[in-house]
Amino acid sequence: MVIATRPVYSAACGAFLALSLFFKLPHLSAKAGLQLDSNLTSIASLLERHGYRADLVAPPDDMAWVVGHLRDCTVRVSEVSPQGWHQSLITQIAEDNRLYYTFDGASYPGQPILRTRFYHYWGKLKRSFGLDVQKKPVLAVIATPTCEALPLAELSALPNQ
Repeated sequence: MVIATRPVYSAACGAFLALSLFFKLPHLSAKAGLQLDSNLTSIASLLERHGYRADLVAPPDDMAWVVGHLRDCTVRVSEVSPQGWHQSLITQIAEDNRLYYTFDGASYPGQPILRTRFYHYWGKLKRSFGLDVQKKPVLAVIATPTCEALPLAELSALPNQ
């Protein structure tokens, strides 16, 4: 009798797992997208204060960018994952342009993954204990070689809103 109920029990567990996955799938697909928390309006405003004409480019299934134009200079700014998941994509997009990452008041030629990951996971742990943690965005900044005097210090100081 015990042997006959084992397949029924296994089938019921399998059906339950499949059903739970069905309800989680829309949520997981939304999380898998490149929807991040940075306030792109603040980035656009900052670029406009420096004389750039800023446009928000936010395709539905792709990364959102703020693109700034100033004479022959074009700057693209987007928030990237603190875990470094977007690093190869950003490098491909940058091609022969200059690439910077900004985080926590500093700019870097490459993403400081250890620092950004640590802050991200440390913040998650602190929030799980009910502590308030300021989110700090990691921004990728791609600039054409003709750009001079980029506002990297101001971009790196932007809080996540």
